[in-house]
Amino acid sequence: MNTGIQDAVNLAWKLALVCHGRADAELLDTYEAERRPVAQDVVRAHRLTTLATLHGRARRTVRNALLGVVGRLPVVRRTMAQTLSELAVTYATGRGRPGTRAGDRATVDAPALPPGPPAYLGDTRRG
Repeated sequence: MNTGIQDAVNLAWKLALVCHGRADAELLDTYEAERRPVAQDVVRAHRLTTLATLHGRARRTVRNALLGVVGRLPVVRRTMAQTLSELAVTYATGRGRPGTRAGDRATVDAPALPPGPPAYLGDTRRG
């Protein structure tokens, strides 16, 4: 579900800019370059899930022992959670000034975009 929503959002804003004449059609060419790595990560995550759900006594024993040790490491748990939920997906280019850049995930207290009165994304969650 997350992949499909992210695919739609990525393509929608690009199509909107091109259709309204605010960007060249070449912007659409960036869709595959940005989304293909995400799709490949989904396939890898599926393979890991398949491995984690192997049947058979010997396989279960090895899997449980391995996950029991590795799964206790905070960095592994965090990485697995972010990868499976796709919260690690970013389009940040690393170019420009330090701080938040285009492609970064919005923070809770990021200013909402016009039109309308000034608001913060976090306010929508608090209400």
